[in-house]
Amino acid sequence: MSYQFVHIECYSAAPRKVKGAPAQVNTAEQVFGEAMRVPRYSGHFAEPKAPTKLDGTTTLEELEALWTEKVETIRETVKSAKGTSYQRRLRRDAATLYTEIHSPPLSVEAFRRDEKGYRPQILSWAERVLTHFKRRVPKGTQWVAVLHLDEAHVHLHILAINVDDPKLDANKLHAGKRAAAEVRASCETPSAICSLPRPIPQALPPRPRKRALGKRPETIAHNKVHNATRLDAWRSDCRAVALRMPRRLRRGKKRTVPI
Repeated sequence: MSYQFVHIECYSAAPRKVKGAPAQVNTAEQVFGEAMRVPRYSGHFAEPKAPTKLDGTTTLEELEALWTEKVETIRETVKSAKGTSYQRRLRRDAATLYTEIHSPPLSVEAFRRDEKGYRPQILSWAERVLTHFKRRVPKGTQWVAVLHLDEAHVHLHILAINVDDPKLDANKLHAGKRAAAEVRASCETPSAICSLPRPIPQALPPRPRKRALGKRPETIAHNKVHNATRLDAWRSDCRAVALRMPRRLRRGKKRTVPI
């Protein structure tokens, strides 16, 4: 099987605007509802069909109930500016639901035309996806994977909760965000990603001044050759400087390098 589409995202209880779609918002509740094909969240499907469970530690319904219970009951300890501490509920905009969407290059229409032939391929592909997922997440993670066959392309959803984390931090299940957190921790300023050193462009040699041609024919001819030779040498020096620059600076300074 060739390329596939993969999307990884973390959601919270609070509505979050979707980039490029001002009228649309996403919440963990909406993600659960759409995965289960709850009518309220399935209006954009022509013929919504119940998902097929592939694997997991629980079911979609039980996972949503667990998420709701944890979000409502967990309390975190916070220190005030005065040094005192108090407990509060989890922030509603905290990322508490981790999700993945995987889709192979197969349309549902093609799958329906030859379901007997494609089903073993899809199940084998899903097994590899889920094996890789289980290697990446810590033990104790509660999750479920379901297959959808009621949209344009065959795809599976993975929904997971980091139940052993005191704040249900879904970002700790996200490989990219974990890597970013490790980089931040290694920086002198932990709140920011360390930036790479900014390359400094090397100055090009000054363009040679033209020698006056003069009046006598033989002097004009001699000086024209002299000017052309010095100009060619300058262009050669400029190209050598450009080649020593970092590639991205070379592209940015392309117009300043003489041809």
